[in-house]
Amino acid sequence: MLRTRLFIVLSFLAATHGSVALASPLFTLDDPADFQAALDDGRITPMTTWDRTFELLYPGLESEFRPLQLSVDDDGLVLDFGEPNDDFFLIGGYTYTYPEDPDLTSTRVEKTINFAKTTIANSSLSVHLLDEAGKYKLYLVPVPAGSMAMDVSLDASGTAFIAHTDAGFDLKKVVAISYDLRIKGKATTRKLSVVPAPATLSLLTLGGLLAVRRRR
Repeated sequence: MLRTRLFIVLSFLAATHGSVALASPLFTLDDPADFQAALDDGRITPMTTWDRTFELLYPGLESEFRPLQLSVDDDGLVLDFGEPNDDFFLIGGYTYTYPEDPDLTSTRVEKTINFAKTTIANSSLSVHLLDEAGKYKLYLVPVPAGSMAMDVSLDASGTAFIAHTDAGFDLKKVVAISYDLRIKGKATTRKLSVVPAPATLSLLTLGGLLAVRRRR
């Protein structure tokens, strides 16, 4: 009996110690001050070069790439290509780097974005998950024409909107999440978050994954 109780106590201590040591993958940025702090401390940085992830998502479109100029206004994180692009597409992105390596199992990666002008066909958003070994899981989400804003919620463990996954990618050791877009005009990120995934969520319900709002 004593041996059994000792085993239970030791198991509990090991479990709680392990949970304390793990970094939390959950975060929410939804206030201008939050975005400014993330820019100031280097958690959010612009993607400055065309890499293989862009080529996998947007093959042959390197000429459209521009490093984003990031700033914060009253609405959130402003995504500016640094030149007028009302008449042609440009591609750019930014990265959120975790202070420690979190486990994204059973989480959802979410984003709310506003567009400066109504989107047209072939506009898109993408999300890159990067693990500590340099391997990626890539999502590509089409933006419906006529959108002025969009909410995206992606199951980190799921398969919906997956464009590519490197062999050996480890969702338990993600070090960074990158967000990019192919649009005309500027955009503003209103919210970034990683939240727990509801256990009963059905990935077959497209309406539960994407909500597109149009200006009336």
